[in-house]
Amino acid sequence: MSPIETLSRREFTITYTDACPSELIHNTSHPYLSITLVNFLNVEREKLLKILQFKKARGLDRRMKVQDYIIDCIEKGTVIPLGVSSWNERTSVLQSGKVILNKYGLVPFTDDFSNSVTLADEQISYGHAVSLAWYSLALAVFAKRIGPMMSHEQKKKAAILIDLLPGDNINFKKNLKIVNYIIDNSELAEFFMDTIRDYQIDGIGLAYGIKDGSTKAIKEDYEFTVTDWIAQSFNSLTLYEKFSLGKNSDEFKLAKLAQFLLYNKYFNLIDGIEIID
Repeated sequence: MSPIETLSRREFTITYTDACPSELIHNTSHPYLSITLVNFLNVEREKLLKILQFKKARGLDRRMKVQDYIIDCIEKGTVIPLGVSSWNERTSVLQSGKVILNKYGLVPFTDDFSNSVTLADEQISYGHAVSLAWYSLALAVFAKRIGPMMSHEQKKKAAILIDLLPGDNINFKKNLKIVNYIIDNSELAEFFMDTIRDYQIDGIGLAYGIKDGSTKAIKEDYEFTVTDWIAQSFNSLTLYEKFSLGKNSDEFKLAKLAQFLLYNKYFNLIDGIEIID
């Protein structure tokens, strides 16, 4: 797959994806990973207040106020997000990444995540490769969900705008290069091709969002900010449910947005994205 450099909403169906706590889950001890895909049917910017990214909104009270504001905007129709979210066990994520790398001979197998391997002519750790392989799988699964969105918008091209992968920047896109390589050199490419054939479209590509020559400036755009809050809320919902936390927990309170989206059928939930050897 070739990365997309220039996008026009007139030409493309644009979707947004974000993962929590990180796309590179081999570097974390978190037992679960949530990943979310969002398509916006409407964003009336002139009627919206600026909101901070989740990590910049300090304190539970402030975060709850932002969640309530986003819900209010959705109820009024000034923002209309539709999409899908998936919760995944860390062990399953890492196993699926290993299967993809091994099945298609992308890198030699090793038991040590710290060992160096070469993938897409780039030197990275084996653990890093495993994380990116699963992330590529998740994007491929999401690609199959984009067809109906494109039909609704009557578009022939689509883009999945992904959150900047750790270690990449506007001039250095090693991780994005590797993700495209994994997709192109495995059966994951067929996930994209199935949607292209089934919906008779021209293509689906991956890209980083860039505004005014920066990947940082666009993070303040409403679509990116709301996607961040939705992803964080689904992550809280996962933690609340999987750890059987009480309704007084922060996780239950921060899952309010996700629960609203599910109850009102703006979103669907996928229980685990995995590939079995």
